Amino acid sequence: MRALLLSILHPPGFYLTPRLFIPTTLWSQGGAKLEKLPQKTSVLLTLGAALEELQRHSDERERERRGGWAQEGADSEEHWQRALVNWERVCEGVRESTRGKGGFAGIQQPGQGKTGGGGIGWGRLGKQWDKVTGGKNLDSPAAYVQSLTKVFQAAPVIENHLRALLTPNAPSSSGPLPQYDHLSPSQRAALDRRLRISSEFFATAVVPFVVRDLGLLMEKYLKKGEKWLME
Repeated sequence: MRALLLSILHPPGFYLTPRLFIPTTLWSQGGAKLEKLPQKTSVLLTLGAALEELQRHSDERERERRGGWAQEGADSEEHWQRALVNWERVCEGVRESTRGKGGFAGIQQPGQGKTGGGGIGWGRLGKQWDKVTGGKNLDSPAAYVQSLTKVFQAAPVIENHLRALLTPNAPSSSGPLPQYDHLSPSQRAALDRRLRISSEFFATAVVPFVVRDLGLLMEKYLKKGEKWLME
């Protein structure tokens, strides 16, 4: 995901593999027909808002930890665990929306669905729905790439917590890693499983459809290049 993000943000582009270079202009080209853009953009906006909420709780937890784990720190740790549960519910909602033939049935807005809450644990996220989607053209390729960028930029919150469990003294480009020295081995193992499930979610539910779309964009880009050469 980091390589995909760099190919979007940093001209002239970035190598996804040693032999595959993706130019930044590929993502902004017109004329490529990507399927189900509104549904995909909706999913990505949902994930982006959920990841931002997760990062907020992570930051709050670290501020309280550095303050000495007062009573507020204990509350913050509890809120962090609850935030992870809510994040997992959002992930499950995305999985449900992408199952079946063709996938991407779309994410229900707050208040929809049989449960009255969309069935994916909206919580505070539900209150942000109008903010993240209001006035946006979800059928726009530009909106799709912007929402994809937002998810890729926010996703390291999962990676940083995983690294904190596995290699607590490892350097991080985004600042000091979270600390879990106070957890028991069983608590650390449970948290490790939870974070790995989140990591696998990106690998199985997000990256595959992005790579498929990238393939379509590359095909269109190559056809344009052939036309330019012919002219």
